[in-house]
Amino acid sequence: MRQSYLVLEADGHSGHKQGLSPSKITVTNPDKAKDEEIPMELSGVQQRLLSIRTANIHRLKSLVKRKDWMYMHLGDQTNGGKYIDDAKELGSYKQTAIAYANMVPILEMKPSCVRVAMSTPSHAYGGDADLVLHNQYRMHYPGLDIRTGWHGLTNFKGYRVEHKHHGPKGGYREWTKTNSALLYLKSEAEYEMRQGRKPPDLYVRAHIHVNLMATYAYEWQGQWHETRLITVPSMCGVGCYARQTVINLKSVTNGMIVVEMRDGRFYDTYRWTDTQDLRYEEVIE
Repeated sequence: MRQSYLVLEADGHSGHKQGLSPSKITVTNPDKAKDEEIPMELSGVQQRLLSIRTANIHRLKSLVKRKDWMYMHLGDQTNGGKYIDDAKELGSYKQTAIAYANMVPILEMKPSCVRVAMSTPSHAYGGDADLVLHNQYRMHYPGLDIRTGWHGLTNFKGYRVEHKHHGPKGGYREWTKTNSALLYLKSEAEYEMRQGRKPPDLYVRAHIHVNLMATYAYEWQGQWHETRLITVPSMCGVGCYARQTVINLKSVTNGMIVVEMRDGRFYDTYRWTDTQDLRYEEVIE
């Protein structure tokens, strides 16, 4: 039996007031012509996210020790310069420095390969932030297999994964969330079969900041198979844009998803997430 793992994270939105951030970053001081380590002033939400991320990295180290594993980041590493109401750092310089520091704990663990999805352009300065980060990852970790792209299909140890940032809508109601995920998955699988190809084993998407999972059974060449969809939760809190966009916003879920494969087939899913109710509660007597 050969175990392998797929590790999924998304939507850190570095530079956002409530985006994922380390406690300190390294930046270049042009006046002194040298690098300096500066502390980051983290909000309560950012401290919570950092605590979640630190715990998940610890879990991951224990799980994947001496195993084959692939890391996928599904986009929006930075917050970009469009949504200024949510901005803590507007410049691409600071945002990419924060995003790079967020990625370092993963890269230091030396995964078998790293795949990064290009972001929503408005969150990545038209895509430039993703490309700058890709070059930084490759420069500092030249021995790692790292790729950044819009839409990929990766066969990892016999398990085929299709990955990109955008996918199904989150839905305005609880039942439409799961319905939209299943219908999206069915559509993706049907497209492949109409092209004469077997659907991938797994589709991974992000963008909606909601963790959804769906399974679809289909018949292919006289045999029954299953394909799955996972939308990866965010590593960002809720800002002005999210409150405006998401109609039924009662809670936020943040964290990491890990898929375990055995001999190239799906075996289990680890959902290392934390959900916080966004409503305040009171009793008036």
